[in-house]
Amino acid sequence: LIKLLETKEFKDNTIDTSWLDGIIREKSVSVLVDPQTVALSAAIYKAHSQVISQTNDFIESLNKGQTSLQSLASMLSFPVEITYDNVKYSFVAKLLGPQYFLLKINGQSIPVRIREQPDKSLLCNVAGENFQLFGQDEALGLRMKINGATVMIPTVYNPSELRSDVTGKIVRFLQQDRDFVEKDEPYVEVEAMKM
Repeated sequence: LIKLLETKEFKDNTIDTSWLDGIIREKSVSVLVDPQTVALSAAIYKAHSQVISQTNDFIESLNKGQTSLQSLASMLSFPVEITYDNVKYSFVAKLLGPQYFLLKINGQSIPVRIREQPDKSLLCNVAGENFQLFGQDEALGLRMKINGATVMIPTVYNPSELRSDVTGKIVRFLQQDRDFVEKDEPYVEVEAMKM
């Protein structure tokens, strides 16, 4: 918000909705977060989410009378892969205790303590440094808020699939089936509600 308030257009009071749309489209006002911090934060969020999900599944199976402990092994140590900014980060997460992980990457071990807040954000202590993160899985990827800065980590898709970042109704196709589509070339018209 501060970056928006510091723009020349805002100071001159020459703004309108198209001005804001242009800033969003060009991503000209952004807060930069170190890519390694983004990857580490995403790994923390995904590891925590996986452990919570598997714990709930285990409790549910116990409630049904199923007493197999085989699923616990996959919760204690598991891979977490993050691709951000054209770099693939391969972590191994080890659960050391409640809300306590050891993330390993490239021979380094990173101790992580997590406390889930009432708003579902995670208060993290990573190697002595504290930060707050919030993650939300969306259709196009993982939206992270790291110490107040929002970062989108797109889901890695098959390059032969074409996707849109807006939800809407297809009005018409601009390309024929099996045509090759170049980067930034329009291929479909989508009608969307603008709020």
